[in-house]
Amino acid sequence: MQKASAHRFIFLFCVLFLVGIGARSVLSFLPSLAVGVFISAVCAALLYKRCGIVLSLAACVLGIGIALARFEYAASVSGRPFLNGTVVFTGIVIEPPEVTLKSQKLLVSIPEHKGKALITANLSPLFSYGDEISVSCNKMKEPEPFGSFRYDLYLKKDGIFWTCSYPRMVKIRLGQGNFFKREIFKIKTGITARVNTLFPEPHGSLLLGLIVGTRATLPKDLSAAFVADGLMHIIAISGYNISIIAGIIMRVGVYVRLSKRSLSLIMLACISCFVVITGAGASVVRAGLMAAIAIAAFFCGRSVTPLWLLLASAFFMVFLSPYALLYDAGLELSFAATIGVIYGAPLCIPLARRVFGSQKLGVFGNVLCEIIATTAGATILTLPLSAYHFGSISLVFLFSNALILWLIPLIMAAGFLTVVLSLISFPLAEFCAFMAALLLEYVIAVSLMLAKIPFSSVRVDFFPLLFVVASYGIIFLIFKRSASQRADLRKKISFPL
Repeated sequence: MQKASAHRFIFLFCVLFLVGIGARSVLSFLPSLAVGVFISAVCAALLYKRCGIVLSLAACVLGIGIALARFEYAASVSGRPFLNGTVVFTGIVIEPPEVTLKSQKLLVSIPEHKGKALITANLSPLFSYGDEISVSCNKMKEPEPFGSFRYDLYLKKDGIFWTCSYPRMVKIRLGQGNFFKREIFKIKTGITARVNTLFPEPHGSLLLGLIVGTRATLPKDLSAAFVADGLMHIIAISGYNISIIAGIIMRVGVYVRLSKRSLSLIMLACISCFVVITGAGASVVRAGLMAAIAIAAFFCGRSVTPLWLLLASAFFMVFLSPYALLYDAGLELSFAATIGVIYGAPLCIPLARRVFGSQKLGVFGNVLCEIIATTAGATILTLPLSAYHFGSISLVFLFSNALILWLIPLIMAAGFLTVVLSLISFPLAEFCAFMAALLLEYVIAVSLMLAKIPFSSVRVDFFPLLFVVASYGIIFLIFKRSASQRADLRKKISFPL
């Protein structure tokens, strides 16, 4: 099989695998199989000249077949007996508790029943990762959908089959979790404690959202303002944060003249630790996986196109958790935003430069145009999903991101520096915290001010899945036509078919 044919085979296989998982997520087995056969026939008919009829059919049939088999296996594993009603069981806390102002949420593994339970408990006593606990629950039940939101499937993608509210719990033993994860979570807990000591609220909660992805303690009015302004992404650890870390390591590594092998290993280790510390959510795992593939390519001396990185990340993450494709909004938005940044932003830069006159503003104007173009590219690609999942769209996202986004790297650096200085000299840490708090105050003030503007965000009460598909079809056609007029983008955006 020639190299070009192999690339096309892999590309078709991955795409049809995702199509198969998506079809099976909303349809029963036979209708989804019929959809797969139809799409395979269409792909074979359209691509037989480039790929060959046998190659096209083999990739499509294999992708659809593996997708349906993987989903059926996931559904069979999820179909275990539920512990409805009053139950007593022993479990282990496998994630750091999510502590809010009134309660704590615990993710508890139940080895006896080979599943997990999400427990909402009182603040006292506080539990920790690795605690083995005895639970007596009077309201053990299956998760239920919230309106059109399939909350049950959203939890099931992570192996969570039961929920329980305010049970009686007793600690049996401590330190039963994984040693490595326990030590990592201790570091995260230490960072959280020092930030809470050095920063007032809501500045401390905002900083924790930026550097470790903790959002539970963020005030509701500030969270609502971020949503209205289109700024919620800044406190969701993503490829943006990963790129900052990778960039710092690369610059330091080149400066001290590390070998390519050593630099690659150091970057992989640091990114892996960052992924674990921030809780390994869908967006940060995707960003970490993409960064790991890019680092591997850097070590091997091969170029990797962003499309292949995205496709590889999507395939592996959906293969591990098939329910995540349609029932994890964070995963969908993460991929959509990344595609927008990679492919949409270059198309938006010329327009931004014409509107803001970057040549007259010099370096500042170019930076401003880059921020606006990147934000526009990411937001345009996430608008249909935002309307579908959340029922609202921000109309001031360009202004809010242009005013705030450029400060985020400085705030993150100041936050980490404050934590490090607190181990050496508390007065120095207080001074650094004061400077960081000024930047955080600016972010808070601007976000709250923009959120008060009439119609800063609009409600979208009806936006079904069909509208989402149609919207992305229109965006793709506009994108393809615009890109065809840019010779410098043709090679970058070309598909391997």
